[in-house]
Amino acid sequence: MPSLILKKADGSVVRQWDVPAGSISVGRGEQADIQVDDPKMSRVHFVIAPKGGSYVIQDQKSTNGTFVNDQPVTEFGLKPNDKIRAGDSYFSFVEGLGTIIRQLEAEDRRYGTYVQKLADEGKS
Repeated sequence: MPSLILKKADGSVVRQWDVPAGSISVGRGEQADIQVDDPKMSRVHFVIAPKGGSYVIQDQKSTNGTFVNDQPVTEFGLKPNDKIRAGDSYFSFVEGLGTIIRQLEAEDRRYGTYVQKLADEGKS
């Protein structure tokens, strides 16, 4: 399961949320699933939702826009380590262990084999 990480401008982590299999909304209002105290964010600023085996971010017609990797977006397919800015808030979209395991299995590499390989590399 991927995570959304709220960071300070210096890059330090403020808070982290797991992104569920369903959609999750982010904004300053009570109706947002993740509420961020940022007056430059809209009440529901953006939504992250699953789409085609990955996740997309969708701006919810916010006043100040949503940016991924410094580019304005209305809808964008997220990749691991994408940087999101909404208002004066900075987020990172990161993969969780479950996502990594699914990718390994899709490549016909098993998690146990991968863990064993890591353990063997640590011995050398």
